[in-house]
This record gives sequence, C-alpha cells and structure tokens, in this order.
Amino acid sequence: MVNGHRYVQDRPLFEVLAEFFDVDAAFLADGDDAPMPAKVRAQLDLVRSMRAEKVKSYAVRTLGNISPEALEAISRFLDKEVANR
Repeated sequence: MVNGHRYVQDRPLFEVLAEFFDVDAAFLADGDDAPMPAKVRAQLDLVRSMRAEKVKSYAVRTLGNISPEALEAISRFLDKEVANR
C-alpha cells in the first residue's frame, strides 16, 4: 500500500487514515470516483507551484545568460502546466 505494489481494500484502515489526514474515507477508498477534498487539492497546487519555481530557478542558473523573452516563455509554460492540473 505504501509503495503502490499492493492493492488494498481494507475499509477500517481507510477510515482510520482518513481521520488522521482529515479527509473523507471515500476519497481514500473509492479512488478516482470520489471527489478530491479542497484541502488536498490546495496542497497539491502548492507543491506543483513550488516545483515549477524550482524548474525556473534551475533554468536561469543552467542556461546562464538567458534572454528575458526566453525566461518569460519558460515561466508562461510552467504556469500553464500548473494551472492545467
């Protein structure tokens, strides 16, 4: 279950985990059929934004003397990717 190599259908376990993570048990047990809680969606959006910022920073450091236009294009692309998730 932890590393994705085992299919788990243990409802009591899902209920305990849901209580711990403060989410609906259906979100854990029903997979794609259950709506994603707003709290989880917000956390994932934050992680995506942070990753995009790391990529932007890496591009600037790696590419060195990059034009402002190219940097803006990279930023727009990454921002669009984050928004589409």
